[in-house]
Amino acid sequence: EEAAVKVFDSSLSFQENKAISRSLISHSLDICRKSKFPLFQFFSDKQNGSSFGEKLSNAIENVFSLGYENVIAVGSDCPFITTEMLQGAADNLAEKQLVLGPAKDGGVYLLGINKSAYTREKFMSLAWNSKFLQAGFKNYAEQTDLDISWLDQYSDIDSEKEFKIVLKNLSKSSLLYKTLFDILNCHIVGFQYYLDNYSSISQSSHAQRGPPLAA
Repeated sequence: EEAAVKVFDSSLSFQENKAISRSLISHSLDICRKSKFPLFQFFSDKQNGSSFGEKLSNAIENVFSLGYENVIAVGSDCPFITTEMLQGAADNLAEKQLVLGPAKDGGVYLLGINKSAYTREKFMSLAWNSKFLQAGFKNYAEQTDLDISWLDQYSDIDSEKEFKIVLKNLSKSSLLYKTLFDILNCHIVGFQYYLDNYSSISQSSHAQRGPPLAA
């Protein structure tokens, strides 16, 4: 489903784009597991709602209903997330009720929220899947009298252009980089030439995005 709505490279087949998506999801899950925090996965079969905002709201409420006071939600489109980053977000939630990892496109790659800061209708009405999401959270914080703890800014992957940028900035020794290298190198002759010269075409954001994962 992720590969069906998000093209990482238009020169690749659907199966190759799906392999990239699978690698990103596996990487995110691995980081969440290594954090040692309780992990709840909300793929399509567990998502309820008609919009991304409603699906994410229901997923977060599901975790709150189990007795947790804080939720950190991440997706699969920011491979720069680390276990240290998740621990830092958890530490920040001990002092502030809202923690955000800002993406360079105006969205967020990580969301940490305390149960007392969660207001369903306002949360659902945020400008999800748009460049206005960070601004929406600022208004959300003002309306609910909250202070936001901002993490460092990173790129996430919503287009071919962003995929190339992320790929060039990944650690060359990381397992994810090597996995993506293998996928692309099977299709493209001269992998480094591809990185240096590929003319990417930005794709518009889609209403359906990668499945949220709550850690």
